[in-house]
Amino acid sequence: MNLQIVKLLAGAAFVVSGYSASAQDRNSIGSVGLTFGGNYISDVQTRGNKDTATVGSVELSGDIAFPVGNNYMIGIDGKYRFDDLSSTQDFDNDEDPETQYSFTIHALKNFSDTTRAGIFLNYGRQSSQNEPRWEDFDYAMIGVEGQTMISDDFLLYGQVGLGDKVRDGEDDEEGFNNGMTIRTGFNYFVSERTALNMDFEFAGSNYFIDGRDPGRYYGFSFGAETRLKTNAPLMINYGISYTNIHSIGEGQGIEEFGANIGIKYVFGANTPLERWTNGIAIGAPRLPVRASAWTEFID
Repeated sequence: MNLQIVKLLAGAAFVVSGYSASAQDRNSIGSVGLTFGGNYISDVQTRGNKDTATVGSVELSGDIAFPVGNNYMIGIDGKYRFDDLSSTQDFDNDEDPETQYSFTIHALKNFSDTTRAGIFLNYGRQSSQNEPRWEDFDYAMIGVEGQTMISDDFLLYGQVGLGDKVRDGEDDEEGFNNGMTIRTGFNYFVSERTALNMDFEFAGSNYFIDGRDPGRYYGFSFGAETRLKTNAPLMINYGISYTNIHSIGEGQGIEEFGANIGIKYVFGANTPLERWTNGIAIGAPRLPVRASAWTEFID
């Protein structure tokens, strides 16, 4: 990972951590975290030799939620990811992914102490290893979301969104065009210190590689977060994931199998249960920005 990326991650962590300290005075709940991943990547083309690689990644994430009035809540979350694909043989190409980020705003109404629903606005963008900035892919999405506790230790949540490209880039028919996504998941609070999470996501876009080739994307993740036995509000997060991004017409695509481990600094909540029920821990759909990142390679 180059020095520029290291400086960016360190600077972002410093800014978010500083803001989180002052945010506690406003009854806010949030976190800032750094996660390291190992990913096995394979293309899914049916002809010729498959490209494969095992690569590392690093992701910086942050979120904050605060009450507005008696029954409403505003939440903000963001993620920045760097993939070290340039160090591989099969994926060391100008058009292969390198960085991606997404940013989401949530506006929710609390219907009870355990149930809330509302809307979210999400924007994402990616950059390839050496492609010009104007050829990057992006998208914007609007959707509805909700979560509820169906028992004392089981939380269910879901999101449905519609999105489209904001800028044409190299080709106005490539990328996440006229897309939609559906995401659902649950949290099981095993103990006061540990929560298990699983989510499933399906997305599609009318245009992906070109005007005649739609895209289909699906994936799941399974993980957990555990609060450390320290005075500081630190949580370890760890898990596995699977992602499949492919074009319908040409039948080409990519598979990713990932494992990750990271650490979060949490403010305003002492346990995973408090963080999930009173914060904005559900995050945002991940497939639209990942599909954007792999568009040029699949094309």
